[in-house]
Amino acid sequence: MMAEAIPFTFNGPDGLIKATFGEATTEQQVQCSKLAATAFSSPLSEEAYMERERYLSQRPLVRDGGWRCWCLFRTDNPAYILATCKTIRRDIFIRDEHTVHKELGFCISSFITDPRYRQLGLGSLLLRCVAEWMDGPGNATVSMLYTSIGEVSTRTCHHLRPIHLSNRIIVLCQ
Repeated sequence: MMAEAIPFTFNGPDGLIKATFGEATTEQQVQCSKLAATAFSSPLSEEAYMERERYLSQRPLVRDGGWRCWCLFRTDNPAYILATCKTIRRDIFIRDEHTVHKELGFCISSFITDPRYRQLGLGSLLLRCVAEWMDGPGNATVSMLYTSIGEVSTRTCHHLRPIHLSNRIIVLCQ
């Protein structure tokens, strides 16, 4: 199920900017991958990184909506990506005292904000919108953020709190 486009206005480095959150279109996915390549491609070239993204997008785990690309983009120029991330749908197995059952979860990855628009809260806004989708139409029981930048992400993310299922703490998340 697609996320509804959500408009926002914020003060950017070049004045008031209107932005929209939504699931990336095919054209926006290319721009999202190019932005992600600026942070995650090393030691690959941008071209090799883009080819890797195309290859990975066809793997069985992520086909048919299993890998979704989300973005905040300029409303006046939808090809201009301000921040982006991906979600990967995963089966999560939860064990309580008596049973093990399967639930739906998501991994959040490739989370990045355009360097010109950092420290404006856009990364937090993006994660909040993605979390609302996962909690609503995404029907997720749990989610987790993959990161290699540690404390920057914990400042950017939601406050962590324990989730109790069947009287057991199984995961920390928002």
